[in-house]
Amino acid sequence: MEPLTGGHAALADGRWDAARAAFEASLAGGETAEACFGLAAAQWWLGEDHACVATCARAYTLFRRSGDVIGAARCAAWLAITYKANFANFVAANGWISRADRLLESLDQASLHAQSWVARAYRMADLQAAEELTGRALTVFARSRHNALPTISISTMLSQLACLGVKCNSSRLRIRRASAGGKAW
Repeated sequence: MEPLTGGHAALADGRWDAARAAFEASLAGGETAEACFGLAAAQWWLGEDHACVATCARAYTLFRRSGDVIGAARCAAWLAITYKANFANFVAANGWISRADRLLESLDQASLHAQSWVARAYRMADLQAAEELTGRALTVFARSRHNALPTISISTMLSQLACLGVKCNSSRLRIRRASAGGKAW
């Protein structure tokens, strides 16, 4: 199995050290945005917050250089959540979510916008507005035919709803995780 594929499989299985090693091996063969973003995710799960931010920012730059707007927007949303959750840096979080929004302006893919909405809701002080935005994102994602949201955004969305006292009926809501082979959870 090639390192990039192995890294994604390890992330999906919750094997953070193995994921980090696989993405680092992939990067040893040449720097790519996808390998940097995968490494950033592994670093986040391992509690390496500063390294995660630096690696994800590098992935953002590489995605932008290659013209991959969707990849860059994913990185920007991830960084917005990380800056708020891990560093309580609302200024940086606001800057990254604004970047994600600008990148997604011209795209007509609601599920991609949902990820940005999750990041925006996560940093909101107005819990009612956060609930509405998160609920909107969850509804859009549940109706989506593809999985544009990474697992971290899905879990953030669901925990945000739980914190707000919103109950989700899991038998009605079938979210598929691409990283888990499309299995519903």
